[in-house]
Amino acid sequence: MGSKKCDSQVRPNWYDANAEGYAKRTADLSSFPGLERDLERFLAAAPNGRVLDLGSGGGRDICYMAGKSRYVVGVDSSRALLKLSGESNHSASVGFVQGNALALPFASRCFAALWCSGSLVHLPRQLLSPAMLEANRVLEHGGLIGLSMKIGSGSEVREDGRFFTYVSVPETETLLGASGFTVQDIRGPLRRGWLMAFATKAGGAASN
Repeated sequence: MGSKKCDSQVRPNWYDANAEGYAKRTADLSSFPGLERDLERFLAAAPNGRVLDLGSGGGRDICYMAGKSRYVVGVDSSRALLKLSGESNHSASVGFVQGNALALPFASRCFAALWCSGSLVHLPRQLLSPAMLEANRVLEHGGLIGLSMKIGSGSEVREDGRFFTYVSVPETETLLGASGFTVQDIRGPLRRGWLMAFATKAGGAASN
């Protein structure tokens, strides 16, 4: 992928300005072949307890997980997307909090599992490690992370103004290991060039 100079900050403004269209465009799991299978694999391996959806967007994945009897908290930097998510998800087993991946507004070790699908792609490469360490912090020992990233090299600002960082499978495996995770499974390319990794926080294996 080509590389362009970009801001060193994540840009929630794009999602605030385009929240309604983005939420509608990404609402249907069937528009993302293979994603439902990945969610099923994640939930089957995740320990009992609260799940954090990091970068919850329009709330599609939260709705699916809540429908499988999991208590899910969605965190996103876009206030507009959180508002739309809350309007479309009325389950008592769902919560929404504004925040970002570098400073999650939660106590340490308070989630059994963490789902992070396509969220960290918007971070500059040098911030991927701090974000993964923060994800590790909020997980219980033995907690499971499901991480999806776009396969490629370099980074770019797309025509719509969104910044993307691309990674390789070996790079992702190294990133997880250096952040205190034990990789259980990593596959890619899947789903139109995405990878899917499952890893547990050191200190125990994920189990139901």
